[in-house]
Amino acid sequence: MTFATANRRQILVATAGACGLSAISLVHAQGKPIKIVVPFAPGGGNDVFGRQMAKSLGELRNQSVVVENKPGAGGNIGTEQVVRSPADGSTLLLGHSGTVSINPALYKQLKYDT
Repeated sequence: MTFATANRRQILVATAGACGLSAISLVHAQGKPIKIVVPFAPGGGNDVFGRQMAKSLGELRNQSVVVENKPGAGGNIGTEQVVRSPADGSTLLLGHSGTVSINPALYKQLKYDT
């Protein structure tokens, strides 16, 4: 199957799997709850995806996973929170190209360096 012949569902499943595997490799905190920061409002597509990923990650790691929505400024508020959190692997960002590559071109006063 090539990318051109794959349907939307197959692409979404493959992307979700890759994101999940990336998150698992980043998380090293044992016994401490994992927090996934979604820098967008609750109820949207990113929130739903984040909660599904949290459920799967929690079951896989046998660990508590919390989803925290931090909307505002095109995702900058939530992204900044993750950047400022301790680098212990317990806080993950559910970002996308807008939060890490487009926003630096749109906002001149970002408080983090992508």
